[in-house]
Amino acid sequence: MVQIGLQGTRAVNQPAVFILLALLILVKPRVSLYLFIIISPLVSVYHELHFDPRLWWAAALAVRAVFPIDVDKLWDDGRIIVSVIFFLVYVEVVFLLSSRGIPADDLSGAQNTVFFVVAAGLFVFAVYRLVGTDTEVVRVVMSLAIAVCCVGLYAVWQVHVANMLGQPIRAGSTLINANTLSSYMSLMAITLATSWRFVPGKWNRLLVGAAFLLAVVSVWLSLSRAGAIALLIGLLLWWSSRNRKLGVRKSAILAVLSCGVIFLAFVYLRSYRLQIASDASDEQAQLVMDISQSFDDYTRYQAATYALKEWTLHPIVGIGFGVFPSINYRNNGFYVGSHNTLVEILVGTGLIGLTFILHIVRQFWKRLNRTGKFLFAPIAVCFIVNSLFGDLLQEIAVLEILSVGYLVCVYRGRQIDAFPTFHVQ
Repeated sequence: MVQIGLQGTRAVNQPAVFILLALLILVKPRVSLYLFIIISPLVSVYHELHFDPRLWWAAALAVRAVFPIDVDKLWDDGRIIVSVIFFLVYVEVVFLLSSRGIPADDLSGAQNTVFFVVAAGLFVFAVYRLVGTDTEVVRVVMSLAIAVCCVGLYAVWQVHVANMLGQPIRAGSTLINANTLSSYMSLMAITLATSWRFVPGKWNRLLVGAAFLLAVVSVWLSLSRAGAIALLIGLLLWWSSRNRKLGVRKSAILAVLSCGVIFLAFVYLRSYRLQIASDASDEQAQLVMDISQSFDDYTRYQAATYALKEWTLHPIVGIGFGVFPSINYRNNGFYVGSHNTLVEILVGTGLIGLTFILHIVRQFWKRLNRTGKFLFAPIAVCFIVNSLFGDLLQEIAVLEILSVGYLVCVYRGRQIDAFPTFHVQ
């Protein structure tokens, strides 16, 4: 029998939690949404409690977001809603048809991955439906700022304690995994930078500014090459397009600087990670860590290339979302995912799933005006760069930032177009 989510213990009264959440969602759906954004990245807490309410919470928010029923708005959003529903149903059907022969433990993990993809999609729908005014957009941005302060401060404390004990680490904070933390914080930094002028009030802007700095610091503390590249390229694009123009000169400068960023991130961060992980005076320890890092890089390369090989065998419908690590382990001895969102979609859902995703992305992109597209471009590029080095489709905390950043660009783009003298960035 497949278990859904992290299973509860006596320390958590699950029925009571669900009842309280249901009442809050029913009476104050937007307050529930803001709370979800704040506590969503507290993955380590869910692991300690062996209980993760986000799956059911996101589903309940999506159901509540449908009411009160606005026929005109539902009709306008019809293509997106239908496409998302078909994609989520398609993912589950392909998974059920393709999961035969998978060991029970691996099957449970893969099914949870599918559930998190569904939950992430439902949460994006809830945000899109429940947030409908400038004030509500500002509130979700402030919720993001509070969340990043919690995660960032814990990351700083985590690294400080490890250094005090003489055991330097890569910060994972409440997200546990350092690479997930870097994806979350790099995307958060670009979103907060884009949102700063949209947020009214000195104290609110001060909080957003502090959260931005904590996000940048957290990316560094994670020592993630992908996160550093995504952050710096995103910031470069944000700077170069701040007046909603991107000429040949700026494009050339951006390209050169981006190449420099990629080179430094891969060369310097790799050597620095080896340096803190072992005694610099111990050549043997340095060699062992170098071999370990090279082996880690190799397993990622092996997983990505083998995933593409598996996709060529099932190019139309894929092999089922979330089952690739089990297949890779069974055939090659490496329980490693593809570490690439595009490859993950292709191998898991095939060309049909990729077509659904591209259609959904196109529908959202069309709803941005020209100004909104310029504003959203750095956020989108940051997400794309992170996606090249991680499986992000099931990361609810990451996708919630993307959805909030999108809404900020929708409303801020309209605001700037309505008031041409409005200061940009």
